Amino acid sequence: PDAQILAQLDILNSIYDPTSIPNNTSIPVEFRNAIDIPKIHFCLAQEDPDGNYSNGIIRKQTTINNIGCRKQGAIYYIMSENLGGSEIWNPSHYLNIFIGEREDCPLAEAIFPDLATIKTDGVVINPKYFGPNNKSRPFHKGYTLVHEIGHYLGLKHLTESRNPNDCNSDDQINDTPPQSIQYFGCPSHPQISCGTNSMFMNFMSLVDDECMRFFTKGQVAKMNNVIGVHRPYFLFYSCDKTDINPSNDFIILSEKNYWIIQDKFHRDWSAELTLFDLFGRLVWHGKNLGSEFKLISSGNADFSSAVYYLSIKQDKKNTVIKLPILNY
Repeated sequence: PDAQILAQLDILNSIYDPTSIPNNTSIPVEFRNAIDIPKIHFCLAQEDPDGNYSNGIIRKQTTINNIGCRKQGAIYYIMSENLGGSEIWNPSHYLNIFIGEREDCPLAEAIFPDLATIKTDGVVINPKYFGPNNKSRPFHKGYTLVHEIGHYLGLKHLTESRNPNDCNSDDQINDTPPQSIQYFGCPSHPQISCGTNSMFMNFMSLVDDECMRFFTKGQVAKMNNVIGVHRPYFLFYSCDKTDINPSNDFIILSEKNYWIIQDKFHRDWSAELTLFDLFGRLVWHGKNLGSEFKLISSGNADFSSAVYYLSIKQDKKNTVIKLPILNY
């Protein structure tokens, strides 16, 4: 349901871009100075790759069992229309998150940026672990996607080794202590590996959701660097989209004696509106009150079939749009 998607979105932003600095009293004192906030904000897409309005949510029914695990060569079934999935949107402009059955593979999987292609990129996740879900304990807080987006932005697990004596195969982040073993469940602090206390409560560990706490300054720097190198479009995209361009962003629906003018991203907007006929005569004047759409009415009179011009004045910027109307 949409509510679950929006709840997961809120969880991502509460970790990657919180409105206030989280309380760190549950984090061991020795790690508190290493904590940093990524300041990366996530939102649903507001238009599809063709420029049409979209909320970014696509639902598709499938008869393919375990579609979230299956691959044909390097291509994931779930990322391909031809293989029964949903076609990937341009990964240089979108973070694609595919939610589908994963019964014989890990809970979720992300494509590392240096391995991403136009056909294979993003995150695949089991719906059981997407968003908050108490039935999915101990991975019930929506942190599975937090972890996987860390991979999507170039972060590794704190250790890449299965050898308890290997202290060199770590995540190559300076402020995460070296460790040679993976931690699971919810360990008590301290846990010692490679002669130092392990940072098992980091979001890039494999512990239960209840025990995940933070990213470090080094991890945040790595994520920002990866965005700049591999996903630079994201540096110029704003979820707010507060700069409204009427020429490109407005949808105008024409009826017999009125127009509905609406921002295609469903943002609030305000402007002074003046309608003129073809000869420059004033037909209607009013102000938008900041609602999502504005109904412009001619009152009791019907418009004749003609071309009209709408002046939209926002602060010092003025845009004029041609409005044809046909009465039959």
